[in-house]
Amino acid sequence: MSEKAISLPLSLDAYGKILSTNEQTKIWADRVLSVLGTLSSERVMDAQFGTPIPSYAFENIEKAEALIPGEVSKAFSKWLPSLTLQDTIVLFDNQAGQVLVEVIYQLPNDEVRNTVIALAAISGDQLPYQESL
Repeated sequence: MSEKAISLPLSLDAYGKILSTNEQTKIWADRVLSVLGTLSSERVMDAQFGTPIPSYAFENIEKAEALIPGEVSKAFSKWLPSLTLQDTIVLFDNQAGQVLVEVIYQLPNDEVRNTVIALAAISGDQLPYQESL
């Protein structure tokens, strides 16, 4: 029997039923996004879950670039031990104001996949969602 999980982002079908998936690549990608995109202490009932990576969007480029790969490695060891981390690439999109983290990993079935996490960065004195007047 194959594993089944709630499909993220959470969606409902026309009858109000929560959509799920049994596609292993989707399940693992959702887990990677969940772990790396959750700030440590963000979850009240599991404050240890997650990483400090979301807060690195507010650091300078050099510091974020130096810290993120180590945090990804720790997260894979602690929260995703069934996956084999192969590489972490940190990119900065100054025009979009984003820190992009590409994680390349091997699934338990030996398939190699990648997932990209985008973190919004604050530049100057405006928040990413603030309109200019």
